[in-house]
Amino acid sequence: MNNLLRIVRSPYHRIVRSSLFSDAVIKNSDSTARDHLANERTFLAWARTGLAYLGAGTGLFYSAYHIDEKHARRILPACGCFTLNGAGILVFSFLRYFDNLEHIERGVFAPSKRSFIFVFASTSFLTTAAVAILYEEAGLKHYSPLLPTSSS
Repeated sequence: MNNLLRIVRSPYHRIVRSSLFSDAVIKNSDSTARDHLANERTFLAWARTGLAYLGAGTGLFYSAYHIDEKHARRILPACGCFTLNGAGILVFSFLRYFDNLEHIERGVFAPSKRSFIFVFASTSFLTTAAVAILYEEAGLKHYSPLLPTSSS
């Protein structure tokens, strides 16, 4: 039985526990473990947001394409805005995670003001653009008290 366990566990140890997949073990001094776990939670929250935007762009295009192909082509820029926003947030979360990982290892903290302002501004712009395109495509612009009505 022991030999069977060794055979069954062997691929696991060779693949998962290899240097490619194993993580470095670091000394847990002060609040290092808590900082790393908080960094991972933050990364996962950003990644979840990015995936939600990717899903919104993909789902919007998929549903519009199955209703009417002509309609799908007209809302393609809105789908692109959502998808671009999601991909940008995923890249940002990945870079920010490893940047924080390095800072935690060195024992320093660097708040990221400019990158958060950029993410906020780009997300606001792309989401507003996507919603405006969808709003225009739906033909609801004449009912908005915020937008001027056209005399056509």
